[in-house]
Amino acid sequence: MVMKSKGKFLVLTDMREAVGVEEIVGRTVVVNEDHIVKITANEPHIAEALNYNATVSFVDGSYICVKETQEEIVAKLFG
Repeated sequence: MVMKSKGKFLVLTDMREAVGVEEIVGRTVVVNEDHIVKITANEPHIAEALNYNATVSFVDGSYICVKETQEEIVAKLFG
């Protein structure tokens, strides 16, 4: 996915600990769209089992697993 940056900040629901511990925390995080490289959707049955819908990857190689779907994040970026 290629995105044009508009300098927006997105409010997303992060579903795991930042250090990678598989604990669901449901925290609100603010993400600068300029740092997003890729948004990957989970298959619906996988999303239901894991309790998160998408993974957002950043330029520094880190990522967060979010409750929002890929479509919801893209709508926030370009809506």
